[in-house]
Amino acid sequence: MAVCFDHEEIGSMTTQGARSSFITSLLKRLNQENDNDAYERSCARSMLISADMAHAVHPNFSEKHEPQHFPQINRGPVIKSMPGEGSHQRHSEAFLSNLREKEIPVQKFVNRPDLSCGRPSAPLFPVIWEFLLGCGSAMLSMHSVREMAGSKDVVG
Repeated sequence: MAVCFDHEEIGSMTTQGARSSFITSLLKRLNQENDNDAYERSCARSMLISADMAHAVHPNFSEKHEPQHFPQINRGPVIKSMPGEGSHQRHSEAFLSNLREKEIPVQKFVNRPDLSCGRPSAPLFPVIWEFLLGCGSAMLSMHSVREMAGSKDVVG
């Protein structure tokens, strides 16, 4: 199932944002059981991916990145994590293993703990849907009129 939310840039606090009760209600109805345990088991067997863009390292501001994490345009998808965010190793490894099998290069990005940045929508879900995996293509100058990404990062 794919779910697209709106208003991520302004906090996701609208009826069509990730903080709405829509996805939780939908998943409980799809479970076709009035049993909350069945819903929780279903969520535990699922993988949530927050697909968004990632900040590529800017040559003029490379000090804004962690030393071992320099995402670049046209070098493959970026797996993102943030200090203090939960991450399920099992799901991350399953996703990475799938990419490796297909020989897709992968980059990793860890946000510096002393710098703030936008958060993916995934942590806004109820606790059962805590942040599992954030990934996206590297992009320079995000949110500017001159933002740019690489066409080679889009796998057909």
